[in-house]
Amino acid sequence: MNSQKQKPAIPWPLIILFLALSAGELVVGLLYYRHQRTHMLNDSKQELSAIANLMVRTLTQWRNERINDGNSLRENMSVYTRFSEYVNNQNDSKLRNELTRNLQALVDNYDYASAIFLDSDFLVRLNYPEKDSIIGSRLRKTLPEILKKGEVRITDIHRISEVNYDHLDLVIPLSKKDQTEISI
Repeated sequence: MNSQKQKPAIPWPLIILFLALSAGELVVGLLYYRHQRTHMLNDSKQELSAIANLMVRTLTQWRNERINDGNSLRENMSVYTRFSEYVNNQNDSKLRNELTRNLQALVDNYDYASAIFLDSDFLVRLNYPEKDSIIGSRLRKTLPEILKKGEVRITDIHRISEVNYDHLDLVIPLSKKDQTEISI
């Protein structure tokens, strides 16, 4: 018997349909990927923008709080009076202890690193903690201008050789009429 095996016919229409569907699926997948990537990028930009705005508001609020702390001290006449008394009589240990406790309260309660009282000649008269009584060269240059304006001022973050860490200074001029003292 002569049996011939016939090769099955190649289903070209099905292969073409399969390739067309695969190509369509690939194109749709790529378009979806691009859309999702753009959408995620925009979401990330919005989140980063929101975080940046929050940080700016937080820093602005922090700065305003420090300025208000300074204004509160500047406008407190009893602080001015007590400091003036101390400048005129530095041998009064009771007054020195009282003012040192006031400085300690500032450092402890308001998260300052140190507090320093200067007189109008920019000499350190009292400080807390005891070891921290350095007035950097950068601040020393700006003190006359701050004293002249009589406004509470926060310096920019800086590092100087005398104080070997990044910091900023809150300068609070204390004054009564034509007399002026400085507190930092």
